[in-house]
Amino acid sequence: MTLSREIDSSGPGAIGAPPGGEVRRKVRYSRLPLCPLLLFAAVASAESLPKEALATVKQVHDASARKDLGALSALMAHEFTWSFGGDASAEQALQDWKSHPARLATLARLTAGPCAVVQRGLIQCPPADTMNYRAGFRQFPQGWRMVYFVAGD
Repeated sequence: MTLSREIDSSGPGAIGAPPGGEVRRKVRYSRLPLCPLLLFAAVASAESLPKEALATVKQVHDASARKDLGALSALMAHEFTWSFGGDASAEQALQDWKSHPARLATLARLTAGPCAVVQRGLIQCPPADTMNYRAGFRQFPQGWRMVYFVAGD
């Protein structure tokens, strides 16, 4: 898709304008469609993120895209934050997601995008501090685990 717009650079002293005149030119912007897998590949090459963490993020992405709650369970910390008003419990989160499968689609979308270290030992997808959904990952002795998937503050 190509977008274009005209820029009006009229006024005294405008470059290329006749005295008292104006110059109009078109500027074209090119936008390439982004494939989520290409975006994930770009993020996966980030030097600051441990390879093991990126592998866990990808596994969470794949499991949530398939709506495979069993696979997700193995990738979650036991004390998992899924609601600021509820208990920190992976089991409760999985029960909620079973009733609300659209949340799994959101998790799949977020884990296909950019992730970054937001605190020492904590990776978040997306990295921006936002009121929208975000997923967090922390390293444990048994490997990287998803520790939260929440929206809000």
